[in-house]
Amino acid sequence: GRPAIALGRGGAAEVVAPGTGVLYDEDSDAGLEGALDDFTRQRFDPEAIRRHAVTFDRAVYRASMEALLAEALETFRNRDGDPQALDRIARGLNPSVAYARIG
Repeated sequence: GRPAIALGRGGAAEVVAPGTGVLYDEDSDAGLEGALDDFTRQRFDPEAIRRHAVTFDRAVYRASMEALLAEALETFRNRDGDPQALDRIARGLNPSVAYARIG
């Protein structure tokens, strides 16, 4: 894998993780120049970048989405009138646990 240099907005901000490249904030020549300076001072592990990139592979994404949707459907079917069950799964919480609301 090869490291990236990208403006830290949109998809790049979600995809470029620490150790896989450099994000910069200022959309200008000076911002890019600073990113290039940061880039040249860092060492990147091509294998670590490759491992990170695989997480965005279509087959991996599809399997992940299918699992998420299957879990959501199962939760929906077994919600026993609990309207918050799907919300909990969307937030990465256990759908079968009724968490107390704070606030």
